[in-house]
Amino acid sequence: MRGFRALRALRPLRMISKDEGMKTIVNSLLKAIPSLFNVALINILFFVVFGILGVQIFKGQIGYCNDETIELKIKCTGKFILEGVKTDREWIVPFNNFNNVMWSMITFFELATLEGWPNTLLQIVDS
Repeated sequence: MRGFRALRALRPLRMISKDEGMKTIVNSLLKAIPSLFNVALINILFFVVFGILGVQIFKGQIGYCNDETIELKIKCTGKFILEGVKTDREWIVPFNNFNNVMWSMITFFELATLEGWPNTLLQIVDS
């Protein structure tokens, strides 16, 4: 019975087949799909080029120590007291980084969508 209920979601397709204006819109969208692949390919090409450039400039420089008093990766060793507990210092690399081309491309994609760019900007300035 649940399978038949799921088929109710296809009811709007009947409206598309009856309405000429809707047919025109759907056909236009379907014809635009190959052009969208071309645009996506060009975007990927730009992300690869800038990803390689980002790796060359920022590889291994973006990160921070869990001990806020330490700024350099070399000094981020040993133990420190965090909220009354003795904790190991560790160097944390954020999700958006430039350590390899794939992560660099993902970072540039997020920057292009303007999602979380201030955090990435501050991490790059700190590096």
